[in-house]
Amino acid sequence: MFATTTLSTDLTVVATWRSLMGGFVDANIRAFGWTYTPQTGDIDPSTAALPTAGTFAGFRIYKSNDVNANFYLRVDFGLGTYNSAAPMLKYQIGTTVNGSGVLGGQTSIAETLASQQSGGTARHYISGDASRLMVCLSGAGSSFADINNYVIFSLHRKVDVNGDGTDDGVELFQIGTFAGSTLSQDIPFSGTIPATESKWPCIFTAANPATVGGNNLYGIPQLFSGAGSNNNPTLAVAVTDAATLTVATTKQLTVYGQTRSYLVTNGIGVIAQNSTARAMLRYD
Repeated sequence: MFATTTLSTDLTVVATWRSLMGGFVDANIRAFGWTYTPQTGDIDPSTAALPTAGTFAGFRIYKSNDVNANFYLRVDFGLGTYNSAAPMLKYQIGTTVNGSGVLGGQTSIAETLASQQSGGTARHYISGDASRLMVCLSGAGSSFADINNYVIFSLHRKVDVNGDGTDDGVELFQIGTFAGSTLSQDIPFSGTIPATESKWPCIFTAANPATVGGNNLYGIPQLFSGAGSNNNPTLAVAVTDAATLTVATTKQLTVYGQTRSYLVTNGIGVIAQNSTARAMLRYD
């Protein structure tokens, strides 16, 4: 499932902030099938008071809701530090939660992402299902002209050799924005959690399980599992070395024998071992 909306970039207007954080982000996460899990001290972002610049109004906890082992996602809803009218989110996953919003067990790093929006309107994107999520809150306009205007994270279960989700853990990807860093992280549901990667490690090769079309060569990131080998290539994101693709459009890729849609963004260079790599986010 996926959704998009266009809103004013001035989130200091409480109705606009609530529309983005509550009516768009929170509402769609729940519509995708995640279960809202009430916690002491959480908020409803559709009615919460507007936070001050550089702070969060509060958080919500969501539980995955598919046939595989459950895990929890915490999302904090805020207002930007570098631009007080821009969106700011913090996200983290864990295998347990304590009733007060604190995640435990196997946990990811709590990452804060903020954009530096300016003027006019912005187009935002979200997609997912009951255990998958991609959030892309863009900067001013819909052309993705400035990577510093992104708030992007994507999470997906690890997959087996057929591309099916497993109980082994979750993979996280984010793009560096005006606040936040570009990284990828493997979160196994047991054992040692590997160190985060400062890129999306990817090999551009026809042997990678994504269709090569025309002169555009596509790759799928493979994260180190911490067990001396790489995970199976992810379905959460893709990259391309083609700088000619039109941003804010979708591209069909065949991965593990199934055709899926990916949203083309203007994230170039910082995401993979390729100086012209462009980020693509699963969008179906």
